[in-house]
Amino acid sequence: MPTLANEEGLISYNKIANGGSNKIKQGLEANEYTAICKGDILTLYINGNLTKEIKDTRLKSGKIGLSAASFDNVPVKFNVDWVKISQP
Repeated sequence: MPTLANEEGLISYNKIANGGSNKIKQGLEANEYTAICKGDILTLYINGNLTKEIKDTRLKSGKIGLSAASFDNVPVKFNVDWVKISQP
């Protein structure tokens, strides 16, 4: 998600997509997410399945972040075993 700091230095987020996926394994099963940022195309794979591809010309560089949320089940337990960042 692209982030921009305002005049006060506060970070705001620009939502580029919304929705769920039936490719996410439920319960204690492990999931693998792959996000590829190449040029102005952002591509998301979930467990090897192409899930979303979005063109966004606002972001020229930036950082990555991870988050998880649930509207129905709380608390949300979110474990990350590893993260790999590389050139596409």
